[in-house]
Amino acid sequence: MEVHLNTGPELTALRETGFYKILRPYLKDRATALGLGADFLVRDEDDPKLTPADRFYFGFEFILSDLFRNVRTRLWIKTELQRMTETDGVDAVGSHFLYRAYLNELVVIQERLQRMIALLKKGLGLPVFIQQCEMDVLQFFHPLLFEKRNLNHHGLYLGYARAPEIERLLERGTQAAALQHFRTAMTEEIAWLNYTEQAFAKFLPGFLDRLHQQLRLGERYVEPTRLPVDFHLETRLEGNLRRKHDHAEVYRQANGG
Repeated sequence: MEVHLNTGPELTALRETGFYKILRPYLKDRATALGLGADFLVRDEDDPKLTPADRFYFGFEFILSDLFRNVRTRLWIKTELQRMTETDGVDAVGSHFLYRAYLNELVVIQERLQRMIALLKKGLGLPVFIQQCEMDVLQFFHPLLFEKRNLNHHGLYLGYARAPEIERLLERGTQAAALQHFRTAMTEEIAWLNYTEQAFAKFLPGFLDRLHQQLRLGERYVEPTRLPVDFHLETRLEGNLRRKHDHAEVYRQANGG
């Protein structure tokens, strides 16, 4: 099976955003002008040559890079699950591990978008716009995703839908029946992974471009005047959106369930 970890609907969508097409070249030129890195590798985000505004904008670039890495990680997980369907064995342990890892990566996306919102608020304020962005994120991510991830963290979640039955069949030594259930389960999970890719490919560009537009005034980037003079990227930003708002209620009102 040919593996493509640098193509897909989400990666295509990210490459069409203003953060990728406009901000990234701008920061590359900025870094080059300051002599901060070769090939756009900023090696010290607290370099004294960087102004608070530089750190602010590089913060968005670092988050964008995290999103790209997240997508490629999830593509790798999907290819590993696909490989499992092409063998005559049942890898219950490996598939369970990969499923847990995939759930965690989905939560990481929410955390990165949350940090983008908090960074924008730190630099520019924009309370009405920030409130809407927070609602957009909470309305998109299903609350059950976070419950499953938290249960996984404590070893209390049984995994994908057919995992318990597959485990029981393996314990009884019924390999053929377990293999049949396993292949069906992997087909179902891969279909769900494809669904998530399409959902993110639809959601991310519009969301990210709305944020990016707030950073621009005509053809230039605005000065983030609200930043403290000692602002650094490790400066604590506003906390968990799901604690700030009632995530389940926000999601229910927007999606009816």
